[in-house]
Amino acid sequence: MMIRNSLIRPMISKGLALLLLSLLLSACVSASNKQFNLSQDSLKRGDYNSAFNHAAQSLEHEINNKKTLAIFPGISQAAFNYHLSQAKSSAMNKQWDQTVQHYNAIASMQGRIEAIQVRLNAYIALEQKNSAREMDLIQPVLMITSPDVRAANRGAKKSAADDHYQRALSLAQSKQYRDAIAEFKHTNSFISCYLNACILSKKYQQLADKADALRYYNQGQTAASHGEYRNAQHAFSESIKYIPGFRDADKLAAHYRQLANMQDADVHYQRGLAQAEAGHYRLAANAFSRAIDFVTNYKNSQQLFRHYQRLANEDDAAAHYNHALSHLDQDEFLLAAAEFRRADQFVPGFRDALQQARWADAFVPPDLYQVKELVIHEIQDHGMQARWYGNYTRKDFVSMSLGHVVVKEGHFKRHRGVWVYPVYIEMSGVLQSHDGVRRPIATSTTERFILHRNKHGQWEAEFRHR
Repeated sequence: MMIRNSLIRPMISKGLALLLLSLLLSACVSASNKQFNLSQDSLKRGDYNSAFNHAAQSLEHEINNKKTLAIFPGISQAAFNYHLSQAKSSAMNKQWDQTVQHYNAIASMQGRIEAIQVRLNAYIALEQKNSAREMDLIQPVLMITSPDVRAANRGAKKSAADDHYQRALSLAQSKQYRDAIAEFKHTNSFISCYLNACILSKKYQQLADKADALRYYNQGQTAASHGEYRNAQHAFSESIKYIPGFRDADKLAAHYRQLANMQDADVHYQRGLAQAEAGHYRLAANAFSRAIDFVTNYKNSQQLFRHYQRLANEDDAAAHYNHALSHLDQDEFLLAAAEFRRADQFVPGFRDALQQARWADAFVPPDLYQVKELVIHEIQDHGMQARWYGNYTRKDFVSMSLGHVVVKEGHFKRHRGVWVYPVYIEMSGVLQSHDGVRRPIATSTTERFILHRNKHGQWEAEFRHR
């Protein structure tokens, strides 16, 4: 047996590996065909660039996809022609950025085609015996060559770099330093450090920083002169972001921050006094708290905050307590218990809220499904009641079984502290007549059950008239 097991395990592992390989190949084929279809759709729209990308992806998924191999040379040539035509048109209009973009697209296509050709050569070497039809499809792909656009691309890059360089100089002359820096960055993206672009970019970066630092510094002084201390603080803070230590901006930012904090603290303090006067204690407490956030010991904000927070908590506790009493009047014990506890959260020990919550908890009834289970348990323990048999007696029945039980919404008997539920009950059995003839019979009744807690604190149901 051990020998057999040792032989079976490698066979299972090999089978599993083959299955996984089959699934992987199947997924690749599916992805390849999807890209082929997308390539065909792009061709119909005349989008040769997209058609080439989808076709290349198809072969990257499955190198020997015959449908894609058949169309790949034509699509590649169409895409080359498209980019050459667009590059020529852009160059004629001196749109050098777009010209370079199209030449770069041709170079990118060349890289993908060469990678596909390398994989095809490896596929031929691996398969060794390729059919003549398959080789007829592969050979044209191996013969694809891209147009040599390297010299044209270098010229276009130089023209693009020079175009952005001249724009940068013009912008710098009109003191639009940030825009000039952006143009120098474009210049360097085509030819790194073209002419003196790197040096000028650093120079104008310094001039731009100085100009922005001065602009924010002046804004800060203007805001301060109008008593807008918070705006002044922000402006001086922005100034030193561009040039750390610019003039006395850091000291002024700290100075006006203090004045702004005092200003904002007083705004919230006055708001707190107004809210307190109107009897809005929670809003007053929040306003004094905000005053403290700006200036910790502003006037008597802390004392007023504690005072009105206490008054607000007492008001809220009383409101929740009264809500709880309203719920009790409606026998909504679960909601009542929650409201009593909310009252105690605002003011710990508020009146008898916790005792009331515990009392309400004791009368929160179980759900109707649980009530039904308690009712069935009561019937099973004490049997079906004689009054349920109508004009018959228990002796008239050969058998009787409980059928469908439906518990309806109950109501609370406050003077007894119990819940009363009307329950619809169906029964079926076999009735034996005086002459000995047996016949099936079905009947139903509605019985009231009392739900109460036993001495162990658990719910139990009992017949109302046991």
